[in-house]
This record gives sequence, structure tokens and C-alpha cells, in this order.
Amino acid sequence: MHQPIQLKDLSFYFSEKTCFKNFSITIPSASRIAIIGRNGSGKSSLLNILRGKREPSSGKVLIPSGLSIGYIEQTIEEYNYLSGGQRLNKRLSEAL
Repeated sequence: MHQPIQLKDLSFYFSEKTCFKNFSITIPSASRIAIIGRNGSGKSSLLNILRGKREPSSGKVLIPSGLSIGYIEQTIEEYNYLSGGQRLNKRLSEAL
């Protein structure tokens, strides 16, 4: 059985702003999830914490060994010779 991703009492503060506080969730293997929120609510920060690119202010992130997380930046500036849709498709292919 595959292990889930676990976030335990995760908090993230940015300057003087609280993006999220004491957030806990277990994401079962093979789940599809959506991260929804207002601009500046911490969606990208949460993804960066999951990817190991940013440290949470507090709490734990437990990611099973061997798990690979693909990510596509919000702004795709590479491949200027391609259309926006073609650039997205290329980056999706690379992430997968």
C-alpha cells in the first residue's frame, strides 16, 4: 500500500500576514486535489512547501520516500517560439 502525504499543524506567516495556521490534512495516494483560495492566501507558498522549496513557519510535512511532485510555474516564459497552449503542453509533458 502506498503511503499518503501528510501535513500536520502546518502554519505559514509571510511578513506580518498569516497565510494559513495549524492546517492539517492527509492526502491518500492517487488522490486528485484542488487548492483554491483568494490571491495572496498562500496557495503557491503551500505548493512550494510541498516541493521543499520553502520552509513552513511551523508544523510538519511528511512526504513518502520515492514520491515525485511535478510542478509548472504560473508564468511560462521559456519556448517563446511556441504559442501559450503549446508552451503549457510542453511543460506538462516535462513535469510528467
